[in-house]
Amino acid sequence: MKTAFRLALVLLGLGLIVLIALGAIRMMAPAAPKPPAAAARTAEFLSPYDAPTASAEDALARTRTQPDNAAAWRDLGNAQLKARKFRDAERSYAKAVALDPGRSETWSALGEARIQFEGSDGLRLPAGAAEAFRKALALNPRDPRARFYFAMEKDFTGQHDAAIGEWLALLREVPAGSDADESIRAAITASVSRNQKLIARAMQRAIAEQPRKAGN
Repeated sequence: MKTAFRLALVLLGLGLIVLIALGAIRMMAPAAPKPPAAAARTAEFLSPYDAPTASAEDALARTRTQPDNAAAWRDLGNAQLKARKFRDAERSYAKAVALDPGRSETWSALGEARIQFEGSDGLRLPAGAAEAFRKALALNPRDPRARFYFAMEKDFTGQHDAAIGEWLALLREVPAGSDADESIRAAITASVSRNQKLIARAMQRAIAEQPRKAGN
């Protein structure tokens, strides 16, 4: 549960960065959301099929003896991502996709590694991360990690209903108790909480602007 707790704290602390929807409530988007001040270091999806299959030491040794083995570089990237060594993971995944560009999960893992340290242009995902996620979806339109992050971008830009709908669809697909499950739950909870506060503030502004009854 440490992953979900850490993610929830980061998302809530970033304020305008959004990381269960309540019945038929429609979420009202802010008129002009301000971009986040820092790069988006907002989530750790860690797809269930990308759990490390080898230790970082063993995987590194394999890349040295089998430098043309894409699986060895992917395993090394998985271990580095799990250890939060995001730049090292990005390099390993980049080598893996260069050797074997046909695996969607490697592309989406590369996107996740990139999102942790690349700069973001306002409310959009970092360009390098978005490119990797698009390549993942071109290979597998159901890739859960790419869908998770593109849903986050929708939430960034005020498309809250669409984002929560995508996260709820993902929640029905990922294994219960996995890192992915925890990240999706935390993202939904943070988005709903943030938007409840935005709606409350918008209502108070509207009340303040109401015309007064004659005689008051």
